[in-house]
Amino acid sequence: MKQYFKNLLTALLGNNPYEAERDELAAKLEKAGENYHQLNDLYYNMVERWEAERKQVASLQQLVENLRERIKDKDAAIDQLKKEYREYMKQAKETTNKS
Repeated sequence: MKQYFKNLLTALLGNNPYEAERDELAAKLEKAGENYHQLNDLYYNMVERWEAERKQVASLQQLVENLRERIKDKDAAIDQLKKEYREYMKQAKETTNKS
């Protein structure tokens, strides 16, 4: 109660006993606002970069799938050529054995 009357008297004399604390809190609030805006900007920049990287990853995954398909086709062609070569060699042996 004593503190209340002391603060009331200083307020009536034109001095605000909480002015220093209020100024400190106002400065902290302003700093927090600046930090919020910086973090918000960083967040949106990261979201944009994330989307760009996600698109690039999708593109690279499609490229890998295309390459796998081409390798599969080339393997099938190689297997077919091996089969044809074996048949050719088998026929060549049979014709040389007949001669």
